[in-house]
Amino acid sequence: MFSFIDWKIGLGVIIGIWLLLLFGRRVVLRGRIPARIKTLDLMIFFMWWEIGEITFQTWQRSALPSLWLVFVLWGMAIVVYQGFWSQKYTPRHFFVMWWRIIGIVTIVVLLGFIALAVL
Repeated sequence: MFSFIDWKIGLGVIIGIWLLLLFGRRVVLRGRIPARIKTLDLMIFFMWWEIGEITFQTWQRSALPSLWLVFVLWGMAIVVYQGFWSQKYTPRHFFVMWWRIIGIVTIVVLLGFIALAVL
């Protein structure tokens, strides 16, 4: 994986982008980003990049393919749950629920890898 910056600098950049999006939505980006799209939804891709940087620079292996496989399996589980048990499957409801789970798990995994890399 090509990475030209250290993961600690990348983490600072991610925090800066997050703060820019968080506070910029109220002033500069008002009306340009729909209200139903949360800041976390936009930050997931940057957090995936940081997870790849941390795992590759620390252990010379990327954890992203395994993480994406888990997300796909969770997506299948959500479809089965919504389709068979709750009988309320709609693609929009599935995608919103799945993307929120991906966001929460991505934050937890990122914090876990930061803790492991620092120790």
